[in-house]
Order: sequence, then C-alpha cells, then structure tokens
Amino acid sequence: MGDGYMSTSGSAVGDATYTLVDAEESEAPAVFFCTKCRLPLGDSLSWAGSDEERNHILLRTVSNNVSLSKDPVFAGEYRKMGCVIRVLLCVGCSSQVGIMYVSTPMELDHRRSLYSMDVGKIDSYVVGSSSQQRAMQSSEKSPVTIEYRDSVQQQLSEVKALAVAIGQRLSEIENELQTKSVQL
Repeated sequence: MGDGYMSTSGSAVGDATYTLVDAEESEAPAVFFCTKCRLPLGDSLSWAGSDEERNHILLRTVSNNVSLSKDPVFAGEYRKMGCVIRVLLCVGCSSQVGIMYVSTPMELDHRRSLYSMDVGKIDSYVVGSSSQQRAMQSSEKSPVTIEYRDSVQQQLSEVKALAVAIGQRLSEIENELQTKSVQL
C-alpha cells in the first residue's frame, strides 16, 4: 500500500491539465488486525505513510485496542538512532504490535507521535473485498472478545469438573468390580 489510495491518470486539454480517478482501481479502506487475537487495531483512513526499511506502516490514530507501554525505551538500535520510543501493545493478547517515536533526531521528526505498526504483527482486511471476506468466514481464526474468552473459560471449567467427576465414578466402578472379582 502506498501513500495514495487512488490510481490516477493525467491528461492535458489545451492549457488545462486534469486528473481522472478510475473508480474501479481506487482502493477501499483497510482494517488492521492483531495476528494473534484478531482485534482491530486501526485502519487505513489514518494512513500517514510507510517505513519499508523497518517493515512498518505509520498511522495517525489507532483503536482503543492498542495501548502504550508505561515506560519509554532508549536502548538498542533506537539508542543508536537517537530515538526514544514507547512500545505499542495489543490490549487483547498483550503482544507487541509496533512502536511510537517519542523523541527523534531532526531527520526522523516526520515519525514522531505516529503509530508505527509492525507489518509482521498485523493482518489486514480490505473493506468490500469479497475474496478476503470469504477467507475470513472460513478461517478458524476470528476476533476474540473478552466476553467470548470468559465464556470459553467457563465452558472449560465445566468440562474439567465433568471429567474429574467421570474419573472419580470410573474409579469407584473399578474398585467395586475388583472387590466382586476377589469375592468370587
């Protein structure tokens, strides 16, 4: 995805130059998801650019499913660059999904206060894309909400309790069979 969303072609008529936008070629907005828990993290409507060297996309805003680390980081490669960053975390699974530049040298000022999302840690869905929509419907992965997670944990607890009860009953039956076989 580039800095623009529309494919254009220019033409000149007389002294005037105009730009045509082909509706079929313009890209629809994309939604970016956490690869682990599938929570939406942001969308292309807040696109600010890309950092191909680091394999990051830059967004002006993100969803409430992204949190900033409490403490700034000034270490490793960022220290060499002269940058102070904060880590971006997915609220759903606590995985690191990117960084935010808090302080930068002058040549990196354009990245400051932008959400720099690691492309390897996010998936995307283009709105209105039927092929991606079918793939998401058939995929085993789906967004996990807190309510869904609580429901699954409750069901697992019930299954565990049932398995323990069945195990105890089976043990009782085995003991009864052993005492009957000894009496015979």
